Amino acid sequence: MTRLSIGDIEHNSEDVALKVESDIAFLIERLQLLEQQQTPNSVIVQTYKEMLESRYAVLQWLRQAPNSHEQIAASQ
Repeated sequence: MTRLSIGDIEHNSEDVALKVESDIAFLIERLQLLEQQQTPNSVIVQTYKEMLESRYAVLQWLRQAPNSHEQIAASQ
């Protein structure tokens, strides 16, 4: 477990990763529903795809195996 500092608040990085995984599942489900529509809104579909890509990048960053004593600082 790594501590993640966001502003003045520390979080367990695993808890944050679980939330990001939840976001990813939601976005995948929404994209599937949007793409099944007869005329999906391409702007919304593209926005969701970009959000999904961003969440995957954050999850990959969170899942890195830093030194257990290392503290990751992130700005809001």
